[in-house]
Amino acid sequence: MTHLSGNWLVKLSAKFLDAAAVRSLVEPTIADLQHEVAQAGRDVSRARSAKLRGYSAVARLLFTNSFLWRTPMRRMFTVVILGWVGAALFYLLMFRYASGRFSLMTPFLLMAMATPIVLRQMNLATTFRAAFVNCLGVGVLMGTALYSLVIWKASATWSRPQPWYAFVVTYAFLMACIAVGSALAAAASVRPPVNANGFQRTLRHVATGCIAYALCDAALRLSSGFDVASALGWAFLLGFYFACVSLVVYVPVLLGARRLVPQTVMLAFVGALLCPVPVLAFAALQGRFQSSWTHWLQTPSSLAWSALPYLVGGAVLGWLLAAQSRQAVQPPLPSTL
Repeated sequence: MTHLSGNWLVKLSAKFLDAAAVRSLVEPTIADLQHEVAQAGRDVSRARSAKLRGYSAVARLLFTNSFLWRTPMRRMFTVVILGWVGAALFYLLMFRYASGRFSLMTPFLLMAMATPIVLRQMNLATTFRAAFVNCLGVGVLMGTALYSLVIWKASATWSRPQPWYAFVVTYAFLMACIAVGSALAAAASVRPPVNANGFQRTLRHVATGCIAYALCDAALRLSSGFDVASALGWAFLLGFYFACVSLVVYVPVLLGARRLVPQTVMLAFVGALLCPVPVLAFAALQGRFQSSWTHWLQTPSSLAWSALPYLVGGAVLGWLLAAQSRQAVQPPLPSTL
Protein backbone atom coordinates (compact mmCIF):
# COMPACT_ATOMS: atom_id res chain seq x y z
CA MET A 1 0.00 0.00 0.00
CA THR A 2 1.51 3.31 -1.07
CA HIS A 3 1.85 6.20 1.34
CA LEU A 4 -0.56 9.05 0.59
CA SER A 5 0.46 12.65 1.22
CA GLY A 6 -1.29 14.28 4.16
CA ASN A 7 -2.32 11.11 6.02
CA TRP A 8 -0.06 12.12 8.90
CA LEU A 9 -1.91 15.42 9.18
CA VAL A 10 -5.28 13.65 9.39
CA LYS A 11 -4.01 11.38 12.18
CA LEU A 12 -2.48 14.32 14.03
CA SER A 13 -5.67 16.38 13.73
CA ALA A 14 -7.75 13.48 15.07
CA LYS A 15 -5.79 13.65 18.33
CA PHE A 16 -6.36 17.35 18.96
CA LEU A 17 -9.65 18.21 17.21
CA ASP A 18 -13.16 16.87 17.43
CA ALA A 19 -14.40 14.37 14.87
CA ALA A 20 -16.71 16.93 13.22
CA ALA A 21 -13.84 19.35 12.56
CA VAL A 22 -11.69 16.56 11.10
CA ARG A 23 -14.48 15.31 8.81
CA SER A 24 -15.62 18.74 7.61
CA LEU A 25 -12.29 20.59 7.37
CA VAL A 26 -9.19 18.41 7.36
CA GLU A 27 -10.25 15.30 5.42
CA PRO A 28 -11.79 17.09 2.37
CA THR A 29 -8.79 19.40 2.05
CA ILE A 30 -6.33 16.53 2.31
CA ALA A 31 -8.37 14.57 -0.26
CA ASP A 32 -8.00 17.49 -2.70
CA LEU A 33 -4.27 17.59 -1.93
CA GLN A 34 -3.87 13.89 -2.67
CA HIS A 35 -5.83 14.26 -5.90
CA GLU A 36 -3.61 17.10 -7.10
CA VAL A 37 -0.46 15.18 -6.15
CA ALA A 38 -1.73 12.18 -8.12
CA GLN A 39 -2.46 14.44 -11.11
CA ALA A 40 1.09 15.81 -10.94
CA GLY A 41 2.53 12.35 -11.63
CA ARG A 42 6.31 12.46 -11.94
CA ASP A 43 6.47 16.25 -11.98
CA VAL A 44 8.26 16.87 -8.67
CA SER A 45 7.89 20.65 -8.66
CA ARG A 46 4.16 20.43 -9.39
CA ALA A 47 3.69 17.84 -6.63
CA ARG A 48 5.53 20.02 -4.10
CA SER A 49 3.43 23.01 -5.09
CA ALA A 50 0.25 20.95 -4.59
CA LYS A 51 1.41 19.87 -1.15
CA LEU A 52 2.25 23.43 -0.17
CA ARG A 53 -1.17 24.68 -1.31
CA GLY A 54 -2.94 21.82 0.49
CA TYR A 55 -1.15 22.28 3.81
CA SER A 56 -1.62 26.06 3.61
CA ALA A 57 -5.33 25.53 2.99
CA VAL A 58 -5.61 23.31 6.07
CA ALA A 59 -3.84 25.92 8.22
CA ARG A 60 -6.04 28.71 6.82
CA LEU A 61 -9.25 26.75 7.42
CA LEU A 62 -8.26 25.82 10.98
CA PHE A 63 -7.33 29.41 11.78
CA THR A 64 -10.53 30.82 10.27
CA ASN A 65 -12.78 28.28 11.96
CA SER A 66 -11.14 28.97 15.32
CA PHE A 67 -13.37 32.05 15.48
CA LEU A 68 -16.49 29.87 15.26
CA TRP A 69 -15.94 29.09 18.95
CA ARG A 70 -15.87 25.31 18.70
CA THR A 71 -14.36 24.02 21.92
CA PRO A 72 -11.30 22.15 20.48
CA MET A 73 -10.57 24.95 18.02
CA ARG A 74 -11.09 27.59 20.68
CA ARG A 75 -8.55 25.89 22.94
CA MET A 76 -5.92 25.73 20.22
CA PHE A 77 -6.55 29.31 19.14
CA THR A 78 -6.38 30.56 22.74
CA VAL A 79 -3.05 28.80 23.33
CA VAL A 80 -1.58 30.29 20.15
CA ILE A 81 -2.77 33.80 21.00
CA LEU A 82 -1.37 33.60 24.54
CA GLY A 83 1.93 32.31 23.16
CA TRP A 84 2.11 35.23 20.72
CA VAL A 85 1.37 37.70 23.50
CA GLY A 86 4.19 36.26 25.61
CA ALA A 87 6.57 36.36 22.64
CA ALA A 88 5.65 39.99 21.98
CA LEU A 89 6.53 40.81 25.58
CA PHE A 90 10.02 39.35 25.04
CA TYR A 91 10.67 41.63 22.07
CA LEU A 92 9.20 44.63 23.87
CA LEU A 93 11.47 44.14 26.88
CA MET A 94 14.50 43.40 24.71
CA PHE A 95 14.29 46.47 22.50
CA ARG A 96 12.65 49.11 24.70
CA TYR A 97 12.34 48.49 28.42
CA ALA A 98 14.89 45.83 29.27
CA SER A 99 17.11 46.85 32.20
CA GLY A 100 18.86 43.53 32.60
CA ARG A 101 18.86 39.95 31.49
CA PHE A 102 16.58 38.85 34.32
CA SER A 103 13.84 41.18 33.12
CA LEU A 104 13.34 38.70 30.25
CA MET A 105 11.97 36.26 32.83
CA THR A 106 9.08 38.63 33.53
CA PRO A 107 6.97 37.45 30.54
CA PHE A 108 7.22 33.88 31.82
CA LEU A 109 5.94 35.01 35.21
CA LEU A 110 3.10 37.08 33.74
CA MET A 111 1.95 34.35 31.37
CA ALA A 112 2.32 31.64 34.03
CA MET A 113 -0.24 33.60 36.05
CA ALA A 114 -2.45 34.72 33.14
CA THR A 115 -2.69 31.46 31.18
CA PRO A 116 -4.37 29.31 33.89
CA ILE A 117 -6.75 32.17 34.72
CA VAL A 118 -7.79 32.65 31.08
CA LEU A 119 -8.21 28.91 30.51
CA ARG A 120 -10.27 28.52 33.68
CA GLN A 121 -12.52 31.50 32.92
CA MET A 122 -13.16 30.13 29.43
CA ASN A 123 -13.76 26.63 30.83
CA LEU A 124 -11.02 25.18 28.62
CA ALA A 125 -8.96 23.41 31.28
CA THR A 126 -10.97 21.79 34.03
CA THR A 127 -8.53 18.94 34.73
CA PHE A 128 -4.87 18.89 35.68
CA ARG A 129 -3.89 17.17 32.42
CA ALA A 130 -5.74 19.68 30.22
CA ALA A 131 -4.30 22.63 32.14
CA PHE A 132 -0.79 21.18 31.93
CA VAL A 133 -0.97 20.55 28.17
CA ASN A 134 -2.29 24.04 27.43
CA CYS A 135 0.18 25.80 29.73
CA LEU A 136 2.96 23.73 28.16
CA GLY A 137 1.83 24.81 24.68
CA VAL A 138 1.98 28.48 25.64
CA GLY A 139 5.37 28.00 27.29
CA VAL A 140 6.82 26.17 24.27
CA LEU A 141 5.75 29.00 21.95
CA MET A 142 7.27 31.57 24.30
CA GLY A 143 10.46 29.54 24.82
CA THR A 144 10.92 29.08 21.09
CA ALA A 145 10.47 32.82 20.56
CA LEU A 146 13.07 33.57 23.25
CA TYR A 147 15.44 30.98 21.79
CA SER A 148 15.08 32.51 18.32
CA LEU A 149 15.74 35.96 19.79
CA VAL A 150 18.89 34.73 21.54
CA ILE A 151 20.20 33.10 18.34
CA TRP A 152 19.48 36.24 16.32
CA LYS A 153 21.22 38.48 18.84
CA ALA A 154 24.21 36.14 19.11
CA SER A 155 24.55 35.96 15.32
CA ALA A 156 24.34 39.75 15.06
CA THR A 157 26.90 40.54 17.76
CA TRP A 158 29.45 37.73 17.59
CA SER A 159 32.24 38.00 15.05
CA ARG A 160 31.98 34.27 14.40
CA PRO A 161 28.26 33.29 14.59
CA GLN A 162 27.49 30.00 16.29
CA PRO A 163 25.49 27.35 14.39
CA TRP A 164 21.94 26.68 15.50
CA TYR A 165 22.81 23.25 16.94
CA ALA A 166 25.19 24.89 19.42
CA PHE A 167 22.11 25.99 21.37
CA VAL A 168 20.37 22.61 21.44
CA VAL A 169 21.39 21.80 25.03
CA THR A 170 20.25 25.17 26.38
CA TYR A 171 17.00 24.91 24.42
CA ALA A 172 16.34 21.40 25.79
CA PHE A 173 17.01 22.67 29.32
CA LEU A 174 14.63 25.58 28.74
CA MET A 175 11.91 23.19 27.54
CA ALA A 176 12.42 21.01 30.63
CA CYS A 177 12.05 24.07 32.86
CA ILE A 178 8.90 25.07 30.98
CA ALA A 179 7.46 21.59 31.49
CA VAL A 180 8.07 21.74 35.24
CA GLY A 181 6.70 25.28 35.42
CA SER A 182 3.61 24.24 33.44
CA ALA A 183 2.98 21.39 35.87
CA LEU A 184 3.23 23.81 38.80
CA ALA A 185 0.92 26.34 37.13
CA ALA A 186 -1.62 23.63 36.32
CA ALA A 187 -1.50 22.24 39.86
CA ALA A 188 -2.00 25.70 41.34
CA SER A 189 -4.93 26.56 39.07
CA VAL A 190 -6.93 23.31 39.09
CA ARG A 191 -8.33 21.99 42.35
CA PRO A 192 -7.55 18.28 42.60
CA PRO A 193 -10.55 15.95 42.89
CA VAL A 194 -11.33 14.20 46.13
CA ASN A 195 -9.82 10.93 44.91
CA ALA A 196 -6.69 12.54 43.43
CA ASN A 197 -3.36 10.92 44.13
CA GLY A 198 -0.91 12.35 46.64
CA PHE A 199 1.51 13.58 43.99
CA GLN A 200 -0.96 16.00 42.44
CA ARG A 201 -1.86 17.43 45.84
CA THR A 202 1.81 17.70 46.80
CA LEU A 203 2.58 19.44 43.53
CA ARG A 204 -0.19 21.92 44.27
CA HIS A 205 1.35 22.63 47.68
CA VAL A 206 4.79 23.13 46.10
CA ALA A 207 3.26 25.61 43.64
CA THR A 208 1.66 27.50 46.53
CA GLY A 209 4.99 27.62 48.38
CA CYS A 210 6.66 28.84 45.19
CA ILE A 211 4.10 31.66 44.92
CA ALA A 212 4.71 32.64 48.56
CA TYR A 213 8.45 32.69 47.92
CA ALA A 214 8.11 34.79 44.74
CA LEU A 215 5.87 37.36 46.41
CA CYS A 216 8.24 37.76 49.35
CA ASP A 217 11.31 37.99 47.11
CA ALA A 218 9.69 40.53 44.78
CA ALA A 219 8.59 42.68 47.74
CA LEU A 220 12.13 42.69 49.17
CA ARG A 221 13.70 43.63 45.83
CA LEU A 222 11.21 46.39 45.13
CA SER A 223 11.84 47.83 48.58
CA SER A 224 15.59 47.72 47.86
CA GLY A 225 15.33 49.83 44.72
CA PHE A 226 14.99 47.22 41.96
CA ASP A 227 12.84 48.18 38.99
CA VAL A 228 9.64 46.19 38.50
CA ALA A 229 10.82 44.14 35.50
CA SER A 230 14.05 43.01 37.17
CA ALA A 231 12.36 42.34 40.51
CA LEU A 232 9.68 40.16 38.90
CA GLY A 233 12.27 38.40 36.74
CA TRP A 234 14.45 37.55 39.74
CA ALA A 235 11.41 36.47 41.76
CA PHE A 236 10.26 34.11 38.99
CA LEU A 237 13.72 32.64 38.41
CA LEU A 238 14.45 32.03 42.08
CA GLY A 239 10.87 30.93 42.72
CA PHE A 240 11.31 28.24 40.09
CA TYR A 241 14.59 27.28 41.73
CA PHE A 242 12.78 27.03 45.07
CA ALA A 243 10.18 24.74 43.46
CA CYS A 244 12.92 22.41 42.15
CA VAL A 245 14.63 22.34 45.55
CA SER A 246 11.27 21.67 47.17
CA LEU A 247 10.67 18.59 45.03
CA VAL A 248 14.18 17.26 45.70
CA VAL A 249 14.79 18.30 49.34
CA TYR A 250 11.85 19.93 51.09
CA VAL A 251 9.10 17.44 50.27
CA PRO A 252 11.07 14.27 51.21
CA VAL A 253 12.31 15.84 54.46
CA LEU A 254 8.92 17.24 55.44
CA LEU A 255 7.07 14.04 54.58
CA GLY A 256 9.54 12.12 56.72
CA ALA A 257 9.28 14.64 59.56
CA ARG A 258 5.49 14.59 59.34
CA ARG A 259 5.41 11.20 61.06
CA LEU A 260 7.47 12.51 63.98
CA VAL A 261 6.03 16.04 64.10
CA PRO A 262 2.34 15.82 63.19
CA GLN A 263 1.50 19.32 64.50
CA THR A 264 0.91 21.88 61.75
CA VAL A 265 2.84 24.70 63.38
CA MET A 266 5.83 22.49 64.16
CA LEU A 267 6.04 21.15 60.61
CA ALA A 268 5.88 24.71 59.29
CA PHE A 269 8.75 25.54 61.64
CA VAL A 270 10.74 22.60 60.26
CA GLY A 271 10.12 23.85 56.72
CA ALA A 272 11.36 27.30 57.69
CA LEU A 273 14.53 25.83 59.22
CA LEU A 274 15.46 24.27 55.86
CA CYS A 275 16.14 27.72 54.36
CA PRO A 276 19.99 27.44 54.55
CA VAL A 277 19.93 24.48 52.13
CA PRO A 278 18.73 26.35 49.01
CA VAL A 279 20.67 29.51 49.94
CA LEU A 280 24.00 27.68 50.12
CA ALA A 281 23.20 25.46 47.15
CA PHE A 282 22.40 28.45 44.93
CA ALA A 283 25.73 30.10 45.80
CA ALA A 284 27.51 26.81 45.07
CA LEU A 285 25.76 26.43 41.70
CA GLN A 286 26.93 29.93 40.75
CA GLY A 287 30.52 29.03 41.61
CA ARG A 288 30.89 31.75 44.25
CA PHE A 289 30.31 29.87 47.46
CA GLN A 290 33.49 31.15 49.13
CA SER A 291 32.90 34.81 48.25
CA SER A 292 29.24 34.60 49.27
CA TRP A 293 30.11 32.98 52.57
CA THR A 294 32.68 35.71 53.29
CA HIS A 295 30.16 38.39 52.38
CA TRP A 296 27.52 36.83 54.66
CA LEU A 297 29.95 36.69 57.59
CA GLN A 298 30.76 40.37 57.14
CA THR A 299 27.13 41.44 56.62
CA PRO A 300 24.71 39.05 58.36
CA SER A 301 21.79 41.22 57.24
CA SER A 302 22.53 40.18 53.65
CA LEU A 303 22.24 36.52 54.65
CA ALA A 304 18.95 37.22 56.41
CA TRP A 305 17.69 39.10 53.34
CA SER A 306 18.60 36.14 51.09
CA ALA A 307 17.14 33.51 53.43
CA LEU A 308 13.85 35.26 54.27
CA PRO A 309 11.94 34.23 51.09
CA TYR A 310 13.08 30.62 51.52
CA LEU A 311 11.98 30.75 55.15
CA VAL A 312 8.51 31.96 54.13
CA GLY A 313 8.16 29.48 51.27
CA GLY A 314 9.34 26.56 53.40
CA ALA A 315 6.99 27.46 56.22
CA VAL A 316 4.02 27.63 53.83
CA LEU A 317 4.96 24.29 52.27
CA GLY A 318 5.35 22.62 55.67
CA TRP A 319 2.00 24.01 56.84
CA LEU A 320 0.19 22.73 53.74
CA LEU A 321 1.76 19.27 53.91
CA ALA A 322 0.75 18.99 57.57
CA ALA A 323 -2.79 20.07 56.71
CA GLN A 324 -2.89 17.48 53.92
CA SER A 325 -1.87 14.77 56.37
CA ARG A 326 -4.53 15.87 58.85
CA GLN A 327 -7.23 15.70 56.17
CA ALA A 328 -6.07 12.24 55.10
CA VAL A 329 -6.45 10.75 58.57
CA GLN A 330 -9.88 12.23 59.24
CA PRO A 331 -12.48 9.46 59.46
CA PRO A 332 -15.30 9.56 56.90
CA LEU A 333 -18.57 11.11 57.92
CA PRO A 334 -21.27 8.58 58.83
CA SER A 335 -23.88 8.14 56.16
CA THR A 336 -27.48 9.00 56.94
CA LEU A 337 -30.35 6.89 55.83
